Amino acid sequence: MNIQLLLIFQLIADIVLFISILFLLLLITKEIRRRPPVVDPDHISDFKKLLASSQEAAGHLLKVMDESRKSLKEVAFALDEREARLKALVEKADKRLEKGKETACGPEDALAATQYDEVLKMARSGLTPKEISERSGLAEGEIDLIIDLDRKKNEIR
Repeated sequence: MNIQLLLIFQLIADIVLFISILFLLLLITKEIRRRPPVVDPDHISDFKKLLASSQEAAGHLLKVMDESRKSLKEVAFALDEREARLKALVEKADKRLEKGKETACGPEDALAATQYDEVLKMARSGLTPKEISERSGLAEGEIDLIIDLDRKKNEIR
């Protein structure tokens, strides 16, 4: 046999194979188009349950977020209120200290002013409030208050 004859025979076989594949593809697409899509009723009911559950969860999440937002607003308002009261108390205490130093004329006031000055000197020298309390006989809380008031007074100036 001649090589040309073999090539022609191979070409004809390829063309026939190509046409048969195209024919099969056309038959398959017609069959797919003719059949309606199959939907399983069980899958639909599961999907509906899942959808309802997710909607319920989303509603619950929105409710919790709204409650949290309200709680945060209440906390912020309470903190603002306390901050304002603390500022007022510090200002009032500073005014009393200044007024007390200006009007200190009795022996009791002079003694208190001297004690407060001594407490501040000891604190500046590096003693702890507990050590100052032991040396001066004043309560540790009172010493903390004296130091804090002095610190606030110096910050304002």
